[in-house]
Amino acid sequence: MQSRNWVAGTSILALCGAAAIACGPFFPWQLLDDRQATLKATPANSFDFEAAHIAAPKDKLKAVETVVTGWSFSAGDERAANAARELAAAESAGLPQAQKALLKAVRASASGAEALSKGQGLPQAILHYAAGAVAYHKSDADFAAGEFSQILGLPAHEAQSRIVWAHFMLGKLAAERDDPAAAAGYFEKTRAAAKKGAPDPLGLAVASFGEEARLHLRAAEVLLEGGSTVSSDSQLAAEATKYRGRTLPAAAAPAFAKEIEKAVALYAEQAARGSNNGTQSLRLTAELLLDAPDRMKAVAHLPQAQEIMVAYALRFSSNPTGSAGGQHIDNVRLNSTWPEQQQYRSAFKDLTAILSKYAHPAGADRIAALCYDQGDWKCAANFAQKKDGALSFWIKAKLAAQKGDLAGSQKLYAEAAKRFPTSDTLEDANKKVVLGESAVVTLARGEYVEALDRLMPVSGTYWPDVAYLAERVLTTDELKKYVDTHIPAVTVTKSDQPNAWQTSFNAHAALRDLLARRLMRDGRFDEAPAYFSDDKVRTGAKAYIASLTSAARSWSHVNEAEKLFAAASLARQSGMEILGAEGAPDYFYTGGDFDTGLGRPKLASAPLISKGEVERFTASAPKPDQRFHYRYLAIDEAMRAASLVPAKSQAFAAILCHAAAWSGRDPARAAAIWHRYVKEGARVPFAKSFGRQCPAPDFKAAAALERKLMWQAARRYVSHHRWWFAGGGAALLVLAGLGGFALWRRKTQR
Repeated sequence: MQSRNWVAGTSILALCGAAAIACGPFFPWQLLDDRQATLKATPANSFDFEAAHIAAPKDKLKAVETVVTGWSFSAGDERAANAARELAAAESAGLPQAQKALLKAVRASASGAEALSKGQGLPQAILHYAAGAVAYHKSDADFAAGEFSQILGLPAHEAQSRIVWAHFMLGKLAAERDDPAAAAGYFEKTRAAAKKGAPDPLGLAVASFGEEARLHLRAAEVLLEGGSTVSSDSQLAAEATKYRGRTLPAAAAPAFAKEIEKAVALYAEQAARGSNNGTQSLRLTAELLLDAPDRMKAVAHLPQAQEIMVAYALRFSSNPTGSAGGQHIDNVRLNSTWPEQQQYRSAFKDLTAILSKYAHPAGADRIAALCYDQGDWKCAANFAQKKDGALSFWIKAKLAAQKGDLAGSQKLYAEAAKRFPTSDTLEDANKKVVLGESAVVTLARGEYVEALDRLMPVSGTYWPDVAYLAERVLTTDELKKYVDTHIPAVTVTKSDQPNAWQTSFNAHAALRDLLARRLMRDGRFDEAPAYFSDDKVRTGAKAYIASLTSAARSWSHVNEAEKLFAAASLARQSGMEILGAEGAPDYFYTGGDFDTGLGRPKLASAPLISKGEVERFTASAPKPDQRFHYRYLAIDEAMRAASLVPAKSQAFAAILCHAAAWSGRDPARAAAIWHRYVKEGARVPFAKSFGRQCPAPDFKAAAALERKLMWQAARRYVSHHRWWFAGGGAALLVLAGLGGFALWRRKTQR
């Protein structure tokens, strides 16, 4: 379990890494999807976080380790190429071009002696180091040691560039010839030189922690059953299991504990300085200790050993709340059929029993989490009381929730959150989980607006839960009041909108947009536009509103139809942006590409889901509650428009043609529209492509036809009632005559 950091002049030793490809879509864990599972999940940090926080660095040394981005089957080749490139860059840094070429030739030498001869003209420290490195690779340890030692004898200003490197390699050589005391001395000098400012571009000072730790781990390993050959570094997967079945003699337990204590302390120093190699070494050490009860008992009194064993055990905790959507996965949950699962589960119970005998163990809150994971609530409560921190209160909150004490749980979650600013017991991802879980409890208590308020600080991680509350649980007025009070207006670009293909966005803008679309669906057109964060979308919404308003105020049927069809076209083309639901049934969150990933299509009463929430969910459903509901709105508006134009007009046929095209998800509706056209409409050139290729409606011709039909209707009415009109005319003449006679009589009498 040596440091596995690549070093100048040595082989490249590293663990394979997994590659993460951001290909989406990203559907993060929804806290509100399975609320019982959410609240029951084990509270635990990642092993990496715990490993990095066991020790507190007292210097500014940093790890420098080769990064691998490829898939696992090519990781070794990529790591080798990266290491060689980084080594070449570090070795030649600051040299003139001619000396860079000379150094490259020296590195290609067949022996250390040849390298020394070729390299005349290089600075002495660089020459001796390069010759020593060549000799090391050729298995000429004596020549290599001599060259590295030459650097130590140079004047300080000449040795400066390679003094860290030389101490490190002398330590490696001493370790290989089984001289741990000398090796440890050189590794200590490696760090001392780096702390004094000597160049360390390869991060050898931090790597030396791991190399020195390896010395002590070897000493501990050989105590198992009288000793054994340590596996080569190419067999890292078997590192912790190669001694399975071996026992630790009771007489050797104190010495074993002493060596493990030193190894863990050094690996912890390495991990604390950003070394993944140090973290993995701690993991493998934990596996070695957990492999047998006698090893656990031997080191159980050591605080740092306690910490790595418990941290390792929590890697297997039942915690599904890590986001699988490219965000963060805290823990590993192995398939229960794997042999390792059963073996380690048994070991973890042994570990809990052993640590329970200590009144004040290190990381009592972590042990409480381990007890919680094992379903031992009493043990969890006992250890949680031993430490005042965010993790302890988180565990207490979960225990209260398991007992059904939601009010108490809510208060304990608040206590956990209060400790975030000063607490280093939780990693950032888990701080978000705490806030999210507190919202779950608050929602279960029927405090809907408060639940949204608790989720908003972590809306970037749990946007689907925020959107569910805002869209389906709060009333429109409650949401509007909350937004007006807490979410100021912002102007954003499309990239700031949440969707399943990215992992970051502006949650405040997204919430305002959600409210805007909800107001549009409710017909509150005077209020909605102000909440859209995108000017282009706001313009589209205003155009839709204007079309509907103009239709309602139109002076003629054809004019009203034209405005309704304009509104219908906007609803069909831009409906997702101006009317779409964030979740079901439209899934604005996924751009409509998937009908999942946010919220849920149905909701029924269940544990932690109140009747009031179900009633609100039902009342807030878009109407109609159909996939892409705005398309149905568009079809309805088009059908109303068709009813307002002459059935024999081109506009009638064209409007129905478009409505049929928009009914692709509803074949029965499309067929009904076709039959209406056949029954009422006139023959048109595009009848053969009806529902597929549709021209724009000719409303001008429809208006002319409407006037013509009105005139024809008037003429037919008059012709049909001509005797009534004739009789009425005669009556008017008689009345006019009588009126004239009466006027004449009045004048003559005066």
